[in-house]
Amino acid sequence: MSTAIEVNNLLLLKNNEPLLNIPHLHIPRGEVVGIMGYSGSGKTTLLKTLALLEQPDQGSLSIVGQEVQYREATLLPLRRKIALVFQEPLFRDASVRDNVALGLKLRKVPKALIKQKVDDCLAKLGLSHLAHRHPNSLSKGEACQVSLAQALVIEPEILLLDEPLAALDPATRAAILEKLAEIIKETGITTVYATHDYSELSLFAHRAMLLYQGTIIQQGTVLDVLNQPQSAAAASLLGVDNIIPGFVGNVAEDEVEFNPAGTDVRLYGIPKDSGLYEAYALIRSEEIELDAFPGAQWNAVKGTISRIQPSGSQLKIFLDCGFPLVVTIPHRKYYLKKYVPGQEVTAVFDPDRTMIVRKLPRQ
Repeated sequence: MSTAIEVNNLLLLKNNEPLLNIPHLHIPRGEVVGIMGYSGSGKTTLLKTLALLEQPDQGSLSIVGQEVQYREATLLPLRRKIALVFQEPLFRDASVRDNVALGLKLRKVPKALIKQKVDDCLAKLGLSHLAHRHPNSLSKGEACQVSLAQALVIEPEILLLDEPLAALDPATRAAILEKLAEIIKETGITTVYATHDYSELSLFAHRAMLLYQGTIIQQGTVLDVLNQPQSAAAASLLGVDNIIPGFVGNVAEDEVEFNPAGTDVRLYGIPKDSGLYEAYALIRSEEIELDAFPGAQWNAVKGTISRIQPSGSQLKIFLDCGFPLVVTIPHRKYYLKKYVPGQEVTAVFDPDRTMIVRKLPRQ
């Protein structure tokens, strides 16, 4: 499979501080990559660099097999192969149709073909009824889809999406993502999708990358990344509720003893690296049972309920076990058990689902 994007030893500085430090990045043609990171992690800077709107201080970047030379005469033909969609739509004071047509006009596409392409693109996104509307009259969801139409109508080889759905409500976001996923699958456009919401990664990305302080700290298939965070920083990005600092003790076969800092508690888990001492235990709150009969050699920790907090269709129960521990349970169990703050309970969880990791991966 040929290469759409390749980065080597890329460094981009601001005030002598690295905004991006990417030793290597390879994206084959047709791949859909989800990049996740907090605000300020470098997602927008990375996408603008890939869109040839930022010039790195060091390193090389190749687009569709051509190494980028940062001269305007060579940049323009490459930029025309790329479409970048920002979180805030960018519209002219013109109709939806004219805004969607702009990229084709700049590329000097014949008028008849422009009309056909715009009509087809609007129809594919279910926006034909908005063609003569002014962008100021659109809802946030409609404006977002028109912004996507502006990018898709030029049939780019590379589509870069910088959290374009972040301001939308969950239902609208899910509906647009589903539609977008169908179009990307149908067209085979190489796509890089930036988000701060890990739940979006599994909707259509082939591969996930976690960006932390301008560096990719983990990448792999979406399922692997979501289920096997390799560091405390990755776990925090992926919504793991329990990231417990402590120390590694005895090592036995594939399992290690873990002592949460400031306690005499002994837990057992799976080490994700060798030579660990100061480390973190990662436990998803939904994988902890309260007052359940533990399996053989499962972790069982006594604690006191400090507070109970609704969380969508479930509840989060916060425990003081000598260290903080969060447990997620369904409403039904809460009402059956009638848990209350101050109550003593036992938290039970599988060592095989307790990951022992470093704060950051080895570089």
